[in-house]
Amino acid sequence: MLRAMAATLHRLTLAAALLCVACGCSSSRSKSHASEAAPTTSPTAVPENVITARGSVAAGIKAPPATRLAETDEFGLVRAIRQQHGALLFDVDRVNMLSGDEAAAAAAAQGEDVINDYFLVNASARVRQYQLSPSAVVWGSLGLTGTGDATRVSIDAWSRFVERQPGRETLFHFDVEHGVVVGIEEQYRP
Repeated sequence: MLRAMAATLHRLTLAAALLCVACGCSSSRSKSHASEAAPTTSPTAVPENVITARGSVAAGIKAPPATRLAETDEFGLVRAIRQQHGALLFDVDRVNMLSGDEAAAAAAAQGEDVINDYFLVNASARVRQYQLSPSAVVWGSLGLTGTGDATRVSIDAWSRFVERQPGRETLFHFDVEHGVVVGIEEQYRP
């Protein structure tokens, strides 16, 4: 009887989790996401206009897993980068990178085809602002380093790259802790 109750509880928990993902909510154990919060000041003296985030993978971000970063908290294109009050700030335009049936359905809805088993969806022009930690780890790939393998690069090399084309059209994973980006990884795209 205990086994049957445990199995039922497991099924209910799984159903609730799936419903939660479908509705865009999160549990107390998952990371709240910067995109839906009002701009706030974090304990690390981030300027007021920088949106903060904390915890693990945010609901709603659809991207392949990063290979070098521990987690992806934000995923998208860098639209602007600047120095402000001694901090490097940048704006991210979130993009969903869909694959499989989800990519096929999204592409068909827009009258397009899936290429290389993924389809990009950028449904909003909204950007989110982040501060980059001076000790952030940055991993580059084809666009940034010219190699298919994730290769460590400097923050300066990354910032110069995203200030110009093709850096403005390169997707990146961002690892965010307390509103500050501590890791960046270029998304490999053949």
